[in-house]
Amino acid sequence: MNTPTARTVDNRPLGSCIYADPGIFESPPPRNGYGTNRPEHERARRALAICQRCPILAECHADAVGNPPVGMIQGGEAYDDSGRPAGRCERCRRVILGSYNNARYCGKSCYEMTRLDRRRAEATT
Repeated sequence: MNTPTARTVDNRPLGSCIYADPGIFESPPPRNGYGTNRPEHERARRALAICQRCPILAECHADAVGNPPVGMIQGGEAYDDSGRPAGRCERCRRVILGSYNNARYCGKSCYEMTRLDRRRAEATT
């Protein structure tokens, strides 16, 4: 008989999330503006960090793509209430948490840095 251990169940490795509080894997609700310092965003960032260290990230991500979770974080991606993956910041490629579909930046700092880069580029031409 195959006895499960702390690292495997049925000869499959367990994810890092098995030891985490399941509540942190809920996607934050949509927000207005760049309010990314809310407690639910901090919990979601912790969940994404757990995903990035996970030994089965690729398998978990593939499962999430095939069967998208609703309003959850799985496989290193945040999914909204309709099961669509969240966008990525155009500047730093971080997941844009709790945003509407048209958001292009993860926060005000990325937005401001992009504007500054554009001004510098225009000044040199």
